[in-house]
Amino acid sequence: MRWRLRTTFRVFTTVLITSLGIAVLAVAWFEGRATVRESAHAVVKEVAEAVESELREHLEVPDRALTLAAEMMGDGALDPNNFEALEEVFTDFLEIHQEVSALQYRSVAGRRLEVLRDPVGSIHSTSNPTPETGAQSAWYDRWAENPPTAPVESAYWGPAVVRQDLGVPAVTGSRPVADPDSGLIGVMAVEVSLLDVSRFMADLEIGLSGESFVLDGGGRLVAIADTLALLRPDDAAEEFALHELNFAHRPEVGVFGQRPEVAATLGGASPTRMRFFVGGVPYLGSLGPIEPSPVGNWYVGVIVPEDDFLGELKRTIVIGFALLLGALIVAGISGDWFSRYLARSLARLVEETEQVRELNFQSRGIPESVFRELHDVLAAFESMKVGVRSFARYVPVKVVRRLIESGSDARSGGELRTLTLLFGDIADFTTLSEGVEPDRMTEKLNAYFAGVTEAIEGCGGILDKYLGDGVMAFLGRP
Repeated sequence: MRWRLRTTFRVFTTVLITSLGIAVLAVAWFEGRATVRESAHAVVKEVAEAVESELREHLEVPDRALTLAAEMMGDGALDPNNFEALEEVFTDFLEIHQEVSALQYRSVAGRRLEVLRDPVGSIHSTSNPTPETGAQSAWYDRWAENPPTAPVESAYWGPAVVRQDLGVPAVTGSRPVADPDSGLIGVMAVEVSLLDVSRFMADLEIGLSGESFVLDGGGRLVAIADTLALLRPDDAAEEFALHELNFAHRPEVGVFGQRPEVAATLGGASPTRMRFFVGGVPYLGSLGPIEPSPVGNWYVGVIVPEDDFLGELKRTIVIGFALLLGALIVAGISGDWFSRYLARSLARLVEETEQVRELNFQSRGIPESVFRELHDVLAAFESMKVGVRSFARYVPVKVVRRLIESGSDARSGGELRTLTLLFGDIADFTTLSEGVEPDRMTEKLNAYFAGVTEAIEGCGGILDKYLGDGVMAFLGRP
């Protein structure tokens, strides 16, 4: 089986260009995807660090204020029994710091003062300057049941809770107020809303539609861009509670929360980063602890659709495939033209070869070619025809043709055959030629030779040569 040149050229160019194009695009895709994923994880890490920093800064001012007030009360600079002075200081602080939702003080004698911000932003205070008994709050019990024996350097921040009247998650920091002589005299507490942390996260740009969030050690959401997703109704207690991550409103957040890697990290394992799918859509996720954390075991998580980072690379690959298709079309058109051109030149060469095989050495001229190699081949072949045509004057054409048809080689020696030889000339040619002009005589000789040649070949004879005005021929197969 022999392929046609045009078909072979088309198949070769198509396979070559397609293979190279796909190879280049595949390398670009896999290398680019690995690079983009690393960049995406780097962005996720930066976002997590930014959230950690914001949370620490959010609690830093209330922590310092709490520490300063407790030290002033312990040193006597601020009388812990003068509730009017305490109420004025607490109120001024809440007016300045909007993130603080409440300041409280309780003495070991049972006296208490609470200055808080209501849902509309107004500041109210409640106090009981006389001793009372009864259940105390968790932040007070922590210090009352275990009085410190050494100076406390920073506040203790309890678990996140829901401020029911404000409908926001909050965290309470507390520290003891101690007298150098008598020991613990009371406990101060500051309640800080975490709503500003959620607002900060809403301003973060994580790809096109990424999400960040803060979890406590129990896997509950304490901050997220969509603040409506933070709380869920607790029918048993008839109040609001913090939403668990694995039951989050957004499917991708919920699926992330159900991953075993997340449970392992919340259980104390090392930070995790992963790739997971939601409805066939790939996501990148990361979860790690806040270190150092002023609020215990809290974690920062980030999830983002992979296409937010790979989208541009995918568009580049699509453009690359379009360019590859265009290149195939251009290559097909140009290759078809070239193969047609080359095929025509080769067909002309085959045709000329067949003419030579038939001992037809008529010159048809050298066809023009834009390719030097083709022009040189055709020119050399035309030169060969000229040489063969000159040689044919000395060898009978029919002899050569019969040799070609028989497939025999011309060789020295010979064979004995019985032949009939014919010699013919024009009677009295010398006398006739003396009275005729040369041009006229040439015409007559040509007419004579044409007629004699036709007659000899018509009888199956072979014209051997012309002898002046005569001819020599033989009959019978040589």
